[in-house]
Amino acid sequence: MSRRLVVYLDTNLLSDLAKASLGTLKGPAAGRTEQALAFFTSLVDCRVAIFPDCWSRQAEVELRAERGFEDAVRNVAARLSRGVPFHPESHILEHQITELFVAHLDGTGYVPTWQEAFPWDPRGAIPSHLEQKATHSWVTSDSERRHHRRQLKRLFVNDRHERARQRANLTLTYEDLKAANAREYAEMMVLGPARRLLLGERLDFAHTMAGSMVGAAMEVATERGDILAISFWKFANSAAILEGPAIDIWASIEASIELDEPSRGWQEGDHYDLEALSAALAYCDAVFCDRNMKGILRRRRIAGRYGAAVYSMRDLDQFRRDVEAGPTGPLKAMNRHVGPIAERWDEVTEHLADVAHAVDRDKWGEPSPYPGWTYKDLLAHLATGFSIRLARLRSLLETGQPGPEPDADAANAENIARHRESSPEALVEEMVRQRSEVRRLLGLLRPEHLEVRTNVHRWGQPPRQGPFLEALQHWHEHDLAHAADLSPIMRWPVAPPEA
Repeated sequence: MSRRLVVYLDTNLLSDLAKASLGTLKGPAAGRTEQALAFFTSLVDCRVAIFPDCWSRQAEVELRAERGFEDAVRNVAARLSRGVPFHPESHILEHQITELFVAHLDGTGYVPTWQEAFPWDPRGAIPSHLEQKATHSWVTSDSERRHHRRQLKRLFVNDRHERARQRANLTLTYEDLKAANAREYAEMMVLGPARRLLLGERLDFAHTMAGSMVGAAMEVATERGDILAISFWKFANSAAILEGPAIDIWASIEASIELDEPSRGWQEGDHYDLEALSAALAYCDAVFCDRNMKGILRRRRIAGRYGAAVYSMRDLDQFRRDVEAGPTGPLKAMNRHVGPIAERWDEVTEHLADVAHAVDRDKWGEPSPYPGWTYKDLLAHLATGFSIRLARLRSLLETGQPGPEPDADAANAENIARHRESSPEALVEEMVRQRSEVRRLLGLLRPEHLEVRTNVHRWGQPPRQGPFLEALQHWHEHDLAHAADLSPIMRWPVAPPEA
């Protein structure tokens, strides 16, 4: 690879990796976590990836562990980060606000750069003195400070519960919630401190971080000879300030938790997740988090907006394949039209796996809505249906044309017969494997491939001629329709991904 991949690890995963390093992790996840630690370490040793450390993650671990365990977490974090940490969240946000303000003054666009987030470019060559040090300064062992951080977490959860209660009777869309949360965050971090600074008031401890970023932006205006109060106030009250990655990510995650996860509610750990992800996500190639946060980041295309692939521990094998795919894999930038299609495919495949898990095992052999097929035959059709798509992609890449469409009935009969003895779990694994190869081939498509004329199939409609890009955009409809066909034998409902 020409550069390192930058991978974010959430607190829960880092804690499990530390337990694996101590040999104290028990249960079915132990073996996979030990494999993950070995694989992540090999990626770092081979200079393929780097896993930067961050303050919020260390602070969160401190609040819930004995000192000996904290040392294990620090050691694993140091081993995987090679001495490269994310800048503190306040530093990243300060740089974003300042650069947004400069872009606002100049009338130009704003693009995040690594300088905002790291002391050294983690994708390039890391100075030897950082690798030799390979440690992260410890947060604090002061019991009073720990108590203060626990209080902040509780206050955060109580505040979010109260806000949700106040909004309960309002009909708000996701975009409504996101806009309200973004403006609230900007008020807390920028507008409020700006008013106090302009009025000459002292900032208390809670506003120190916000005050520093406001001060930095105001300094830019002063250097340019602008009228400080007017230029900054126009910026702070405009939509431009909401375009910063940290504000956008924070507001998007909050809106998704509030609207899409009402039964889950707010939890104390969400405070540090929000703080760390809002600062780090825009600068990462990949994010490892729990399944719940993975769903949030994918459901609303939050990670996709910043070009980050999202994984949970159950996706370790997929991550390994994606890394091995190299420059053509999903961890590298795809054609801007194909990237969202690949991300949508990931969501649908994840949904199919969840649906299969929800099915009552005793009912796989029952007749499906399709004559001659059991429900397991239908799953086999889904798991092996990628073969036709793979054949068309390979033909397009090799000859410039997707080739004639295969006989779908014959292919279905062959695949179902071949997998008659396969378990549902094996079929899901087959589906994930084929998805990985489809993604690899999607990454090889060039703009001229997307313009080739072919049959466009929309579920429930007759085929018609159109560009290959349009055909790609509708491939997932077939899978979602068949996933719905499995609902009569499911033990619990599984909501499909949003369009």
